[in-house]
Amino acid sequence: MQLNAERIDVSGISETPWSIVSSALVPDFMGVPDLVSYLKAHDEDDSASLAPFHTHFYHRFALPFQCLVLALVAAPLGIAYSRRGSLGGIAASIFIFFSMIFVNDVFLNLGKGSHLPPWLTVWIPNAAYGLLGGLMLYLRSQH
Repeated sequence: MQLNAERIDVSGISETPWSIVSSALVPDFMGVPDLVSYLKAHDEDDSASLAPFHTHFYHRFALPFQCLVLALVAAPLGIAYSRRGSLGGIAASIFIFFSMIFVNDVFLNLGKGSHLPPWLTVWIPNAAYGLLGGLMLYLRSQH
């Protein structure tokens, strides 16, 4: 250890100020650039402690596709062949919307807990509801 009036040089420490400060960050409120820099600074950490950051990184890219999936699910519910009204379709779409939020949160927490691979957990709800929407659209087109 060498003491100087302006700075102190300590050998054998690999931490940077960013890696020390960033250890208190929460991945829920970080953007993609912050998540990338966090993952680069903490690449030597174990996968269980980095799982929330990897999950939210992949979630940032899967989230826009949720809008497309919800539109695919809502489209067949808006098609009405009879004069009975659209209240049943509206109620079903509200139920499906809230169930998608619930399923998305469940799988997001499974990824954050490193129970499933992070890239898979964010795409399972999109794939499941996308298949549901495609099936409903096909059945509605066949009347």
